[in-house]
Amino acid sequence: MREPPVAAEWSPLPAALAQSDQLDTRQGLAVLRGNTPKYLALLRQLSAQHADDGRRLRTELAAGQADAGALEAARCAGR
Repeated sequence: MREPPVAAEWSPLPAALAQSDQLDTRQGLAVLRGNTPKYLALLRQLSAQHADDGRRLRTELAAGQADAGALEAARCAGR
């Protein structure tokens, strides 16, 4: 079995992520013990799973479904 790479072998974060004030990259990487490739894979997965959230929320609110919109917004926020 191959040993996982040590942190020094992992690639750095892309500059746009490293400098983001919208995302706590330090915390995310800390949870993954500095595993940048895993962190990026999880961000891609999150993005793919929630790509339609904004459209769904706008549709529900435009249709007067405020309760459904509130539930969608809470789901997007992870609540």
